[in-house]
Amino acid sequence: MADQCEWPARLRGSLNARLHWRARAKICKAERATAALLCGARMSRPAFPCVVTLTRIGPRQLDDDNVATAFKAVRDGVADWLRVDDGDTSKVTWRYAQERGAYGVRVEVEHVA
Repeated sequence: MADQCEWPARLRGSLNARLHWRARAKICKAERATAALLCGARMSRPAFPCVVTLTRIGPRQLDDDNVATAFKAVRDGVADWLRVDDGDTSKVTWRYAQERGAYGVRVEVEHVA
């Protein structure tokens, strides 16, 4: 059974975003902190290994490479909450998905036996 957390947020494909580096850094810091805070408040920390599925909800779909880059700060925030390095594939497998709807983010965490 997967534990999940969802909140309204508009993630943009950062490969196409034309922002000043300082503005982009401020957005990334806020996305990372929000992900860590909300996951910690709404979900219990899973046992390892686990699968984390990050779902972008929006009115239109992004390209595969833009979805992964749009989730970079959120992924870092979830890794902070899990207290793992987001590159440690022995503990966490990361997956990305998209759905149509009002802008939002869903994080699902499932323990793998």
